Amino acid sequence: MIRNVIFILFGLLLFHFNAFNQCPPGGAVFVNEIYNENGSGTEYIELVVVGDPANPTGQVNLDGWIIDDNNIDQTGQGNATGHLVLNSTFNSVNPGAIILIYNEHFPYPSLPPNNPPWVYVVAGSDIDGCSASPNTTNSAYVPCGTPGGDYDYVRMANGGDIMQTRDASTTSYHALRYGGVNVAADVNPTDVNDKSIGLDCGDWFDGSNYTITSQTPGEPNSPANQLLINSIKNGTIDCSNIDLSCLAPCPEINGISINPSSVCDYEDFDVTAAPLANMGQSANQDKDFGIEFVYFPGAAPPADAYSGGTSLGTVPYGSLTGTDPNQQADLTVAGGTIPPGTYNICAILDQQSANDCDPQQCEVVVINESPEASLSGTIEFCPQDCHEINVVIQNGQEPYDASFQLVVGAINLPFNIPAYNTNSQLTICYSGNIFPYYDSGSNTLYVPLYVTGSGSLFLTGLTDDNGCAAQTIDPDHMTLIFKEELNILPAEPLEECDYDFDGEATFDLTVLDNDLTGGSGGQTANWYEDIDCTTVIPDPTSFTTPTTTVYVFLSDDSGDKCNSDTLPVDLIVIDIPNPGEDNFVEACNTETCFNLFYNLGGTPEIGGYWSDDDNSGVNLSFPDCVDFSNLDAGTYSFTYTTEDMDGKCDAQSATLTVDISIPGNPGIDGNDTFCGPPDDLVDIESYLGSDHDNNGTWTNNDGFDMTDPNNVDMSSATTGVYYFYYQIENPPCPMQEAEVTINIIDTPNAGTDSTIFVCNQGINTITSLEDALGDHDSNGDWFDIDTSGVNISDPDYVDFGGINADTFHFNYVIPDNITCPEDEALITVVVESAPYAGNDGTGSLCVGSTDTINLFTYLGTGFDSTGIWTQIGGDSVNISRPDTVLFINSPVGIDSFAYITSGSCGSDTAYVYVDITASPYAGDDYIYNICEKNTLNLFDSLSNYNIGGTWVDINNDTISDPNNIFIDSAGTYHYYYILPENGTCLGDTAIAVINALAAPEAGVGLDFSLCQSSPDTVDLYDYITGYSQSGGIWTDYNGNIIGDPHNYSFSSYDTGQYIIRYMLPGNGYCESDTAELTAFVVSSPNAGNDNSFTVCNENINNIVDFDGLLGNHDPIGYWINIDNTNVDLSNSKNVDFSGVNTGIYRFEYKIDGNGSCPPDSALITIEVKQKLSAGQDKSLTFCEGGNAIVNIISELNPDPNTLYVIEDLNLT
Repeated sequence: MIRNVIFILFGLLLFHFNAFNQCPPGGAVFVNEIYNENGSGTEYIELVVVGDPANPTGQVNLDGWIIDDNNIDQTGQGNATGHLVLNSTFNSVNPGAIILIYNEHFPYPSLPPNNPPWVYVVAGSDIDGCSASPNTTNSAYVPCGTPGGDYDYVRMANGGDIMQTRDASTTSYHALRYGGVNVAADVNPTDVNDKSIGLDCGDWFDGSNYTITSQTPGEPNSPANQLLINSIKNGTIDCSNIDLSCLAPCPEINGISINPSSVCDYEDFDVTAAPLANMGQSANQDKDFGIEFVYFPGAAPPADAYSGGTSLGTVPYGSLTGTDPNQQADLTVAGGTIPPGTYNICAILDQQSANDCDPQQCEVVVINESPEASLSGTIEFCPQDCHEINVVIQNGQEPYDASFQLVVGAINLPFNIPAYNTNSQLTICYSGNIFPYYDSGSNTLYVPLYVTGSGSLFLTGLTDDNGCAAQTIDPDHMTLIFKEELNILPAEPLEECDYDFDGEATFDLTVLDNDLTGGSGGQTANWYEDIDCTTVIPDPTSFTTPTTTVYVFLSDDSGDKCNSDTLPVDLIVIDIPNPGEDNFVEACNTETCFNLFYNLGGTPEIGGYWSDDDNSGVNLSFPDCVDFSNLDAGTYSFTYTTEDMDGKCDAQSATLTVDISIPGNPGIDGNDTFCGPPDDLVDIESYLGSDHDNNGTWTNNDGFDMTDPNNVDMSSATTGVYYFYYQIENPPCPMQEAEVTINIIDTPNAGTDSTIFVCNQGINTITSLEDALGDHDSNGDWFDIDTSGVNISDPDYVDFGGINADTFHFNYVIPDNITCPEDEALITVVVESAPYAGNDGTGSLCVGSTDTINLFTYLGTGFDSTGIWTQIGGDSVNISRPDTVLFINSPVGIDSFAYITSGSCGSDTAYVYVDITASPYAGDDYIYNICEKNTLNLFDSLSNYNIGGTWVDINNDTISDPNNIFIDSAGTYHYYYILPENGTCLGDTAIAVINALAAPEAGVGLDFSLCQSSPDTVDLYDYITGYSQSGGIWTDYNGNIIGDPHNYSFSSYDTGQYIIRYMLPGNGYCESDTAELTAFVVSSPNAGNDNSFTVCNENINNIVDFDGLLGNHDPIGYWINIDNTNVDLSNSKNVDFSGVNTGIYRFEYKIDGNGSCPPDSALITIEVKQKLSAGQDKSLTFCEGGNAIVNIISELNPDPNTLYVIEDLNLT
């Protein structure tokens, strides 16, 4: 058993190896025949192409395949130098094709013609090749040497050689060897016994199969070789057992047809297998074969039709028609043999083949299931009813073609529905048409109303979309019953009164039964609240509702007739305004607008009328505002009555009873004021006056004893306001109250007299007069008795700065009032001066000088002589006599001195600096660069200088402020710092050279406009005015540099406003300068709108905004003063017409044309008018009792064109 397993495994491996080598992926080409005439150059090589196992009949790409003799690197082994290569002619070659390569130098005498795609006859020179390799020293296929084909590269040696094929990667595929020569290591040769030999049949890797020695160039070597080549062509070659291709031919089933290929399940159909070949024993050398037909479910053909199928029948060999190779087998399959579905019917041999032949052909057939249908049931119809029937359909394929027949009375109507949809079935309508008919558009059968009684609708036939007719329709009809409709007569509306005032009334609907039926019996009225008759009225004899519409139809008590139409019936509730309910109320005779309607009970409604039941005499014209004032106390009744508009209902009423009362009298409000708390008792009640009721009550919130309101003790009261209330109540009249107000005020306090000291400069110049008073009242007034001149509008902040030193008096007065006397206080202010130490000063002296210096001379004038000198820096000197200070021993340096004065108004210090120098040094000369129109300090760049010098310019003019020199324009300026001689010290001068550089000037940009998409270019320099330097940089609105500003195009710009800039860079000292141009890209220029305006020629309404008058416009035009009016147009937003003569003046705003942009203009018209004059103000004096008549117009002398009004301001 183990031995058998090993043998089987080895066989499987061998099978895989051979199959792969004989039929490699991608296809190959093997040597089918070689011919080498002994002693002659006449040779040829015959090759056969084998296909890719994955696609055995697909074309093979042999481009690059190598054809060569022996390639071993040894001598004497038949190695001809070079090799041949198949070219692009062979990139798509059919499997089974023969390629014959012959020696162009000695051609075979009877070569066949070149006849692709099955026979290629080419010379060695017709294909590619290489001359250099392989050779006897190099078995490789590189280097190539001279390219190009030549049969000499593969000529075979007589004594022994090989002929081989290699793929494009030089991998060896097939080689024939004769003479036993050595071969390269990668070659597995097929040994043959002749140098002119061909393959008979079988594996081309087996040399025993090469037995043919007669020459057949370009043709099969033998009939068996033909079988082999045919099997390659047909793709039937078994690469694992090539010898099978050499056997006798199998029976062939080359086609099958089914007619029809789609049938109903009850229909017969025919199956034919043709053409058939090799079916007889004489042809296949096996037996006579017939055809068996079998079927398989599904649309995919079976891989092996000889297994698993269901037989439909057999056609034996003797029943075949036709002759080999075009015999035919026919079979008729009866309906119902195969159930509905999709099947493959296959033709196979009726017997097993001894040669393992198993041909098959399959074809799809569709067996369509026929439909089944039924129609049953009963439908009753009333006039205008429409009902959808229900045809039950099973199986088959939608849509269905349905045939019907209506039979009722004398009507017999057949009709057809070609695409019957079970989801939207036939509708039958019982309508008023004259004739019955079927409407295919709405899928509706109309039956006329004159048809009554019972009938039937028959389903007479049904065919589905596959053409299959229903074999069963059971049941096949339904019953239709057509009824008459009861007649109903219209009824008049019902009316009822709303005595409950709730908007509803109760109706008896049955009173209308006789009207609806016309007196006919056997009918019932059915009442509903809605038109759809879904809400039934349960008791028609007592139906409570607001005004509404109800619905009624009649039904036949016997059921023989249909219900009548549904009619509406209006139920009308007659509205009576609700008079409300009786009520009793109280009122005061102070009521001037008492609302009777509001005081009724319930919820009264408007629309009624009032009656004065007790003749009170009040006016009831406006019952919502009745005046009860001064009505005598008592009880009065008023009745409110309502009725419906048409008087169909009883009148309704409600009575309001009013009890009138009179309010109490508390007297009048009173008040008094006391200066301090009163010592005597106060009679509070006396302030109420003499006319008041004495049954009231006193209240006070401050704790005073009100037991006796005629004697109230207020002696302990503090300053303030006190209120006393006297109240009387008499319901329903409102409480009445009188108020007594007592105001206790303090005696006035102006404060205390005092004296204060202030300074008129420096510190302590500000004082508060209010603080000087001490505790005081704030309601007084200040008076500057001595007219000091200080501002006392804010007495808390009085500034005496700048006031001459002196003594001033200020009086604070609180005036008297009716209750309290006047009070005053006096403040005395002593104004003192602040000390002054003089000006700071500087001096210079040569070291060792015997000259003295008077320090006082450096202080200037006006200083306080009471000050003290002190030295604060430098070498110590004797300043006991500051007017003669000797510096003979002072070294070089600066000696500093301070002069200090002090007093009650502060202190002051002045400084004197004495520069002791070896000799004066004005500092180092320097050169300084600056941009024009800038300010500099000449000392900033001067170094190592002595103080005390003077700056002069080149004209020897003194520079008054060397710390602040303004350089107006570019140029070179010279300034000199001069130290004069000082005693024994000579003077010195330093020179400052100032180079003022010119500032970049880009000029001033102008606004301009262009038309959108204009092809014209502009010179941007044309829109710069004023002085402008060259060499600047132009940039567009995005900051991109403009290359040619002389020819710049705006054609790609959209409409809008764009800023173009011309920038001159700075030079290190001067900043850059930029001119901005505004380009308005417009669809067309817009100068604005014409307009007019009126102004005065004086200082009121004399300014005009011209730009505003234009409205929306492009700000790139210019103004033309058409009438040469004397006005300034430089600022068109602010044009002044002061002093212009009256008249009408015209001004044109113009935008010139530019390239493709036309010009545009707008006109402003100004009317100048004279300001009107009301005359001159004037004062007149009259004597009392004298002539007081005066002509006011002539006195004022107004403009005679003025329309004036005289107004008496004092209402005399």
